[in-house]
Amino acid sequence: YEWSGAPGSKRAWIFRTNPSRVFAFAGLWETWRASPEVEPVVTFTILTTSPNELVGRIHDRMPVILAGEDMDTWLDPRIEAPARLHSLFEPAPASNMTCVAVGSTVNDPRRDDPGCAAPVDTKDGI
Repeated sequence: YEWSGAPGSKRAWIFRTNPSRVFAFAGLWETWRASPEVEPVVTFTILTTSPNELVGRIHDRMPVILAGEDMDTWLDPRIEAPARLHSLFEPAPASNMTCVAVGSTVNDPRRDDPGCAAPVDTKDGI
């Protein structure tokens, strides 16, 4: 999901990939301790890249989306040269994605149902 528009009149959008393709977001995690006396802290981040043509209409970045065939490369602990991973940071093709407007219920933490992703009519499509 992503939001566009001015405060007070924001519109929610849902981006989807082709449902027949397996994908994952590229992320990093780490466990660390500030000192030996405290509980470990587990952190996680989803990596971003420049947007493709579709996402760029709404936002200035997008998650690094890994195609199914790239997941083994991303997770391979033997890769020590970061340059071998650079090609994975290219924006996912816009042709593999769709975007539709959805209602503002997606922003309500009490809502967790398929209705949050239901398209709504809008005259300002992307």
